[in-house]
Order: sequence, then C-alpha cells, then structure tokens
Amino acid sequence: MIRSMGILAAAFLCIATGCTSVNKTPKQAAVNVDPNAPVCLVELRASIGKAKHQKMQIVGKMVLQDVIDKVQAKKRFGNMKLVVYRRSTNNLGYIRMKAGYKAGRVDPLGNFAIHSGDRVVIIQDSATPLDGLLDSITGPLGSL
Repeated sequence: MIRSMGILAAAFLCIATGCTSVNKTPKQAAVNVDPNAPVCLVELRASIGKAKHQKMQIVGKMVLQDVIDKVQAKKRFGNMKLVVYRRSTNNLGYIRMKAGYKAGRVDPLGNFAIHSGDRVVIIQDSATPLDGLLDSITGPLGSL
C-alpha cells in the first residue's frame, strides 16, 4: 500500500514539474530541417507495420541512390521497390516514376534527380529469388 502510494507520488511529481523523460515523444527526436531549404518527403513502407515518413533536406544535386543511402534503406529492407512522385508542371496531380533496384544499387536509368517537393516511396520487396525464377519462366502469361 505504501509502495503504491510512493509510486503515485513520484509519477505526479514528474508530471507536475515537467520531467522531460516522461514528456519526450519519438517525434521530438526528428531531424531538424531548415525551413528555407528544399526538402523531399521519404516514405518507408515495410511489409509489416506502419509506413514511416520523414522530411529530408536536399543537399546539392541529390539523386535517388543518395536518398536510399541517407535513410539506410538497404540495411533495413535488402530488396525494395522504388517510386518517386513528382508534382506535374500544371499542378493537376503527380507524375509516378518507378525505378529499378538490383544488387544493392538503383538502376542507372531510374536514378532520378530529386527535386523539392518530391515524394520518394521505398517499399520492402518480400519476393524471393524463386519468385523471380518463376516469373521469368511463365513470362507475361503468369500474371493472368
């Protein structure tokens, strides 16, 4: 009884005095981004769980491979699918640009330059090498 009252009193004191260890949230630990700098939004989608979003400051002439390296997506996912969404010039929507990813690198033809306002979506690819083999054997008829 006395022990539980002591725990309650300690919890109340931490809350009442503004104890930072109680009030700290994971969102406060986000990287600070200069409000005037160009940024892109990076979305990491694991095969299980919620997607994680983060703003990334564009430094110099960044390309898609630079974004993947900076967020350490190769370490997290291994194989992945990549999509860049870019605002169309007439502001009527977004242009969807897919990029290939093999052997730990972005396909050179899909290594797009990253512009301010782009949304980079990195999706964990849970396909196995056997899936790739079956797809190559069945060809386009395998998806019917």
